[in-house]
Amino acid sequence: MGTIAHTQEPFSISDLSPEQQKILIDIRRRKTELLLQIQVSN
Repeated sequence: MGTIAHTQEPFSISDLSPEQQKILIDIRRRKTELLLQIQVSN
């Protein structure tokens, strides 16, 4: 399997609108949940 590079975000979260910040937080939460599921299933 390939590795996923985690790069530093090229923007500050404060540059995002409140709605965009909420979406980003939701995505990060979902990403964490999926990574945990992958680890458990291995």
